[in-house]
Amino acid sequence: MGWYCDGYNLWCVWADGEGGWWSELQEANSWHCGYEEDPDHPPAGTLLYTTCVNADKYGVYADGQGGTYQEPIEINSPDCPLPADYPPYGSLLRTECRGVDLWGWYADGQGGEYDELIQADTESCGGGGGPAPTGPEVPERGRGGGEGGDLEVRLVTEALRG
Repeated sequence: MGWYCDGYNLWCVWADGEGGWWSELQEANSWHCGYEEDPDHPPAGTLLYTTCVNADKYGVYADGQGGTYQEPIEINSPDCPLPADYPPYGSLLRTECRGVDLWGWYADGQGGEYDELIQADTESCGGGGGPAPTGPEVPERGRGGGEGGDLEVRLVTEALRG
């Protein structure tokens, strides 16, 4: 039936034989519709780089006029692993008695850990009772002065201070 331009895109109009019609994209960025390649920019459709959006890989393409557009390349791409879900920095992971001292292991926020003294000479580890822990609630493992015990006890700071 005919042709028309929508922006720089050339569309073809077809008759369906029953009095109706439909249109179909014939050529994107057609010179028939006034599109001209910009010699200062990469041609339209040139892959400039790839990027990840969550686990999906996208291509960033030149539009031929100095701009860009994105299109998905691969959904759930192995090139785009999601970041690991590590506990935040400073999260208490576990506690243990070292002699009569209560030690805590804390998350470093990147999958590792570090240890820090929670309470020296604590009764819960078989000592005489040092200063109270600083956290609101300190889980303890190994009551009785041995290392690596399996009895879980929760020390509540307010109860120790009270």
